[in-house]
Amino acid sequence: MNPWTIASGLVLAIGTFSAPSRADDCGVCESKEFVQCVTCQGTLEEVADCDTCESEGKIDCPHCEAGRADCPNRACRDGVVTWTVRRPLQASQLEEQDPCKACRKRGTVKCSFCVRGRVKCPDCLGKRRYERICHDCAGQGRLPCPECQSKLMSRSCPWCRGKRLLECKHCTLRPVEPSTCRRCGGDGRHTCEECLGRSNQPCGICSATGKRRAVAVTAYGAVKGKAGVEKDDSCAGTGILPCDYCQRGQRDCEECERGKVETCPICRGEKEHRCFGCRGVGVRPYELAAQILEEHERYRSAAITYRSAQQRVRDYFSSQEKVAESTAKLEVLRELDRSKEERKVRAAELVKERRAALAKERAEILTRLEEAAKRAEALAKEKAKSGSGGEQGGGEDEG
Repeated sequence: MNPWTIASGLVLAIGTFSAPSRADDCGVCESKEFVQCVTCQGTLEEVADCDTCESEGKIDCPHCEAGRADCPNRACRDGVVTWTVRRPLQASQLEEQDPCKACRKRGTVKCSFCVRGRVKCPDCLGKRRYERICHDCAGQGRLPCPECQSKLMSRSCPWCRGKRLLECKHCTLRPVEPSTCRRCGGDGRHTCEECLGRSNQPCGICSATGKRRAVAVTAYGAVKGKAGVEKDDSCAGTGILPCDYCQRGQRDCEECERGKVETCPICRGEKEHRCFGCRGVGVRPYELAAQILEEHERYRSAAITYRSAQQRVRDYFSSQEKVAESTAKLEVLRELDRSKEERKVRAAELVKERRAALAKERAEILTRLEEAAKRAEALAKEKAKSGSGGEQGGGEDEG
């Protein structure tokens, strides 16, 4: 068996217990227990590719499909409003139809939020990349020293120790600077959701038909005339009314003042935030620790850290496979139009698809970590052959 694999297993087993700090003789952090963040280099900010739009600058419009939104008139069905009139003293009922004037009998309206179904990305504001508070150090500019923090080898996240939440240091250590509002993109105004930017709304009295729901009834209970033939005076027969919530389809942004917000971009004013190290698979703290160790020529410790990250990946995807199986079965149970056998087959197909996707992602991450571990191991052997001896201060002896 590979000696590095054996060493990795030993460190994993030992790392689950609280070991004493080695800050007194640490040559990596100079006995400070923290090192400068290798991502932002202490500047607290980083320039990152936008994950929301995948560096395209635009995303699909959440309000429509291909530039057309559903008619805002709730009574409209495919551009038509149907009146149902129950006949007095009779069990039968009549149905009359009128065209919807809100959508001009189309069933959909042009979306005012987007251009051809695409809108500017709310995170990068169309720039594809953006400056943000460094997520690796959560705006602190420093990281725990991997050489004197033995918890970096444990199974739980070394940053939050499995709590999933961290106290926000970004807004507690310094005043929050105003930033661009993501809601309105810094304009101070945004498109009205009530009227979809059309500056008018369907008349609720006539259901956007311009006609009242009036039916004349004879003394004998017979229906005289058709439903909805009288002109609606509230909307003057147009079927639409001015929007009460905006001016010309625009309204002031409720989340900012003149396009600027003074809320902490990390915790949003909650004073704590989700641990960035727990995002996704949760191997980012291990990779950063190994990178720091490599910079200080602690190659053997870096290799063991990469191996620890691999074990975390295996544990994570093992649990995700069980989650994928249970969620697939729950989703299929809601499909009541399928028979029991069809739901069973469909559940098996979903589980197979999701396991395949998880296996692909797992293989990609493990391959990346394996390459990094082998590189660190090769550097450790090369250093040992060069006769440099032990790594002073780091507790590594090449013997």
